[in-house]
Amino acid sequence: MNPSSCGMAPACVSDEHAVAVSAERLWKVFMDASAMPKVCAALVNDIAVEGDGTPGTIYTMKLNSGSIYKTRVAVCDSATHVLKSDVLEVESKVEKLKSHSIETKLETNGDCSCVAKLKVEYELEDGSSLVPEKEKMLIDGYYGMLKMVEEYLVAHPMAPATVSSEQAVAASAERLWKALLDVPAMPKICAGFIDGVEVEGNGEPGTIHTLKLNPVAGVGSSFKTKLVACDNATLLVKSEVLEAESKVGKLKSHFKETKVESTGDNSCMVKLKVEYELEDGSSLSPEKEKMFAEGYFGVLKMIEAYLIAHPEEYA
Repeated sequence: MNPSSCGMAPACVSDEHAVAVSAERLWKVFMDASAMPKVCAALVNDIAVEGDGTPGTIYTMKLNSGSIYKTRVAVCDSATHVLKSDVLEVESKVEKLKSHSIETKLETNGDCSCVAKLKVEYELEDGSSLVPEKEKMLIDGYYGMLKMVEEYLVAHPMAPATVSSEQAVAASAERLWKALLDVPAMPKICAGFIDGVEVEGNGEPGTIHTLKLNPVAGVGSSFKTKLVACDNATLLVKSEVLEAESKVGKLKSHFKETKVESTGDNSCMVKLKVEYELEDGSSLSPEKEKMFAEGYFGVLKMIEAYLIAHPEEYA
């Protein structure tokens, strides 16, 4: 551990730990805050998110102890794997803190390993610095959570990777939801892309939809899904993709979840989450994950354009 202090600047304590997981997998967990109650089940009971993960986003973790750990993202750099957050609320076991921030940097040192470099900056209310033993307590608390994440990833080497994104749509949540559920109408709504639809089922979970795609689109001949969940109250639909031409890699499994949230009388936000496993057990590069999400949002843009051009439909 390397504590340091510079005049009236916040005191700083830093340390690093080897982690038996690739930097890419560990970083993806850092970015998937909603997974923390599952990944750190012994510590985190629930989490609330205000924002989209970019600087300014606030995370409020409800811990199993009954206390709160609340942070605001200051820096999030996926290229360098650096995440820095200001700690807004925490039960401190060391001293009364005036300010408190934590920075984590992940550095690759192998296909399945990395080094996590942690730096904690703090100010005590009385202007002093912590004794070395208490600085160690401060940083060990963060490494305790990191250890839980590492153990989860080691225990779940084939756990699906997740891609999340969101897109604003210039149509009401109700109209868009009705269009999304009207799968037989997709050849009309997405004319030139979808040529036909086959439906096996009554629209309840288990229903299979097979979209016949236009060869000109260059994305294969069919897209086949099985409905897993459809909640009209929360406007959430989730499907397992059974058949699709993949341009990103050979997929072992593939699920797509879409949630529609109202943002106005004629606008909404679509939140997309794709869970996937590659056959070789690896994860996609950020560029390919972006391609994954953009493919689905391309269809969404077609639906949006149709609803704007036909304001009387699905009203």
